[in-house]
Amino acid sequence: MSDGDGPGEPGFLATVIRFSGLGLEMGAAVGIGVFAGWWLDSRYETGPWGLLGGVVLGGAAAARLVWRSLAVLNRGRGERSESE
Repeated sequence: MSDGDGPGEPGFLATVIRFSGLGLEMGAAVGIGVFAGWWLDSRYETGPWGLLGGVVLGGAAAARLVWRSLAVLNRGRGERSESE
C-alpha cells in the first residue's frame, strides 16, 4: 500500500468513487438492455427472445465498460511506475 492506495491515502477515495461509478454504470447497462428487450417482447410478441437479447447486449456493454476502465487503470499504473 505504499503506492498511495491505502484507506488514509489521497488516491484511495478517488479509486473508491471510480469503481462505485463503474458498478452503477454496469447495472444501468444491464437494466437498459433488460428493459429494451422486455419492451420489444411486449410490443412485437416475440416471446423471451427480446429479453434474452437485451440481457446479452446489456452484459456485453457492461463488460466493455469494465474492459475500458481496466485499460485506463493499467495505463495510469504504468505511467506511475515508470516515473518512480
